[in-house]
Amino acid sequence: MSLTYMVSWDIPTPEGSDLFNHAFRATGWMMVSPQNQCMDCLGAIEAPATWRMGVYWKDRRLQDLAKLRFSSGCQLLDEEGASGENIQLTNFGNLLDDHRHPPRDSDAAKFRGVYRDSWEMLWMTAIHMKAGCEFMLMGVDW
Repeated sequence: MSLTYMVSWDIPTPEGSDLFNHAFRATGWMMVSPQNQCMDCLGAIEAPATWRMGVYWKDRRLQDLAKLRFSSGCQLLDEEGASGENIQLTNFGNLLDDHRHPPRDSDAAKFRGVYRDSWEMLWMTAIHMKAGCEFMLMGVDW
């Protein structure tokens, strides 16, 4: 069980921001902290079960949803296992020490469209590897 919601549109980011320059697409990501607008790849954890439900119920829409939930989080993974975390799509900011974030006294609008790739959140990579292995074991081949 999870208390979250899936983003069903590509939230625009400001031109020149980290996410804009990365051609980030928000559709399929899970919003796990609505008050902070923090996005996460939680959908990848649930994707294999969603796929199995689609097979069981003979509902291709669930399988399409599973594919979207899995693949959306992959866009910020790199070949070394680092991934963006704490994706900021609004002007709210998590003011932790990070070279990509402006100082505390700067314009809050500059927080929008950034993400923390310096955290190297390997758990996000592990989530996708586990889900990918589950899809392989089920014989899913996209």
